[in-house]
Amino acid sequence: MIQFFTWAFMEGDTIANSLDYVRLPDNVQARVVHEMGNVVDASGKQLAMPVFLK
Repeated sequence: MIQFFTWAFMEGDTIANSLDYVRLPDNVQARVVHEMGNVVDASGKQLAMPVFLK
């Protein structure tokens, strides 16, 4: 899931625009990034967050 959203945020705006879709608003993207920081594995260890270049 984290890898998908990382890809979607890095590539999704361009793809969405080319398909005449509406991109996710910045505040929604920021909320998702924030929530991804709370994802833990089965043992409760926080997963490593990808680096966003955007």
